[in-house]
Amino acid sequence: MSEQRMANVVYVSGGGKLGNQVLRFAHWLAWAHENPGTTRITNLAFRPYAPLFELWSAHPRCTWPPVNDVSEILTRLRRLIPGRIRARLERELALLSGTLPGGARLSLNDAVGERMDLDGEDFALRVKAVRRLVCCGWRFSCWPLLEKHEKAVRAALRPVGTRQANAMRRVAEWGFGRDLLVGVFMRGTDYRSWHDGRFLYSAARYSEWMREAAALLAPRRVRFILTSDERFDLAEFAGLDWVLASGAVNCAGHWFDSFLDLAGCDYVLSPPSTFSACAAWLGGRPLWPLNSATQRLALAQVLANGLLDTRRDPVFGLAVK
Repeated sequence: MSEQRMANVVYVSGGGKLGNQVLRFAHWLAWAHENPGTTRITNLAFRPYAPLFELWSAHPRCTWPPVNDVSEILTRLRRLIPGRIRARLERELALLSGTLPGGARLSLNDAVGERMDLDGEDFALRVKAVRRLVCCGWRFSCWPLLEKHEKAVRAALRPVGTRQANAMRRVAEWGFGRDLLVGVFMRGTDYRSWHDGRFLYSAARYSEWMREAAALLAPRRVRFILTSDERFDLAEFAGLDWVLASGAVNCAGHWFDSFLDLAGCDYVLSPPSTFSACAAWLGGRPLWPLNSATQRLALAQVLANGLLDTRRDPVFGLAVK
């Protein structure tokens, strides 16, 4: 297919915040790597997070393969428009483009769990039939391709260098005099309602798990890096060796720094969450799932690949799809 006839896919919306958007973009990038030279993916949903990632801060259009043309300049100029207005305008324009000649829309019903296999025949036919396919919905995925192109996809999602370097310095300081760092992600907020609060654990329960982990990892000296999306009672962790991640709400820091702090730990201890799974995956770290309030920790529970293995886990996979 010539460059002029290259099929364009525009991903407009689907999923939630950072973890879900990293996961979705990973699938789209894997699909694009499997079909080089014939397709182009533009990910509007990822644009709010582009400044946090090395490649996409330089190419805020979030198009793969990256382009250097007037559209990149226009994308930078559009940043002058307030974020919510800009995002809605871009979404509406993209949806409109799907109704124009040469375009089509493909919308998944997230409420009923509808999904689309990017490596399947149905999607391939839809892409070939038009010049521009506008996609909406969360579960566009291609797990076999993500596993195949994992290294290249990880490289395309490398965090901005300065943030990464700062995180590495923090992790080195925290790890001084210790053998292992264990990141602990305490999820609150929306987990009060997600799956009827099944994965909303108390600070006291996290403290118990940390003590179990320290005993299992002994005699190695363990320090815990705590982060949460809401404030919690620090007194619950008395007697444990711990520090707060730089982006923890208790520190009033930027949440992305907590993402990078988790990625630098030797283990990531977490309830089902794409935030922790993607942090572990981008850092190449194993993930220790907290799948039940009654769970007793065991080393056999550790998942070596913080994303691909969590997807296969019957409980953690409720978040990672």
